Amino acid sequence: MQILTQRYSQKRFNLLFFIMLYATNFCGFAPIADLYPKGNMTYELPLLALMIYCGTKIKERNEYKKWMFLLFITLIFNYFSTMTFEGRGFVNAMRTSSFINYLFVFFPIMVIRPTILEVEKVIKYLGILCLMLYFTQQILLPTPIVESLTSGWRKANDAGIFDIKRYTITGEIIMFLFQLIAINKYFLTKNKKELLYVLLVFTMCILHGYRSIILAMLVSIIYIYHKIKGIKLNTQTISFVILFILAYYIISLTPFVQDILGTIAEKNEKQFSNSSNNWLEIDRIIELDFFINQQLQSPLEWIFGCGFLSKEEYKNAGLIPDFINWVDLGFIGLSFMGGILLTFCWLRLLLLNMRKVNIRYAYLAAFSVFVITSTLTLPIAFNDRAPAIQALAFYIGFLIFKQK
Repeated sequence: MQILTQRYSQKRFNLLFFIMLYATNFCGFAPIADLYPKGNMTYELPLLALMIYCGTKIKERNEYKKWMFLLFITLIFNYFSTMTFEGRGFVNAMRTSSFINYLFVFFPIMVIRPTILEVEKVIKYLGILCLMLYFTQQILLPTPIVESLTSGWRKANDAGIFDIKRYTITGEIIMFLFQLIAINKYFLTKNKKELLYVLLVFTMCILHGYRSIILAMLVSIIYIYHKIKGIKLNTQTISFVILFILAYYIISLTPFVQDILGTIAEKNEKQFSNSSNNWLEIDRIIELDFFINQQLQSPLEWIFGCGFLSKEEYKNAGLIPDFINWVDLGFIGLSFMGGILLTFCWLRLLLLNMRKVNIRYAYLAAFSVFVITSTLTLPIAFNDRAPAIQALAFYIGFLIFKQK
């Protein structure tokens, strides 16, 4: 069956939309999301079993399925590695690595077999839903309506005011995928309505105040522009750059955004000031040294990982700084906890989506660029149910290359 040319099905759309809502914990909307606490195995295990069962029902061969199964095997080895070297129980090892399971949403999606049009529509609806939830929470602060504020570390008693304002929407990476689809359509159709979506996500990104995400967003937009238009100094290019600068300038004039930009500038000045005195004092250098020289004790731990440990479980921890956390090291940190093999499989899946495609789907490679770039110093690829969104992108890649 030629999936790319199938007729639109409302039934497939509804089913996929519900699955993605469920996989993103209903976008972290607290009244619903708090009913399903993260890491609750009575919720996670049946979901994982369903996803793997769907994987066994798919008989056709494809690169995405192969690397998904290889990643699953490396995950099993990671369980045994953390049991052997860290003395953990099997259930505990599964619980702390459960965020990886959402990559396997790929298999139920393959069973449903939605078209690309249906998948893009789900991304649009979820993207708009997340944007509405994000800006509603901005208006209602400090009253929490998202789970990142009602649970976890973003609480008034243990986080500063600035950190509380950097709350996240569960599965929020879909907003960036939505942004890339929108700008892809704008470059091809000149429909200015698409620019509104781009600017809304851009504003959300600035309000977040994470330098790595802002950089990754800009790099992915430039990448998609290059793929569609090429980097040429013509009237169209100049007009786009001027429009983008003007939009950024208008957004930056708002008091709250000015506060955010001021805080980012202050952090930059502080970090570069410290690094000029002694670059070995940079937080992430200290974390890197700790995991390489203290945490990983065996070559097998390098290959299969030591498990996704809490700070209290770090081996030979002694008196270590409170800030040490593997998530600050992005994919490098993932290789310490999950193992080199698991990290390689994950990156391989992202790179599969960067193969040459029609410019209609240039957003697919740009999304991989965004995920990889933003996960150099932050856990964007594996944070807040982001693996479920990547699974959606992998399915689009599967359809495109199946047709080719």
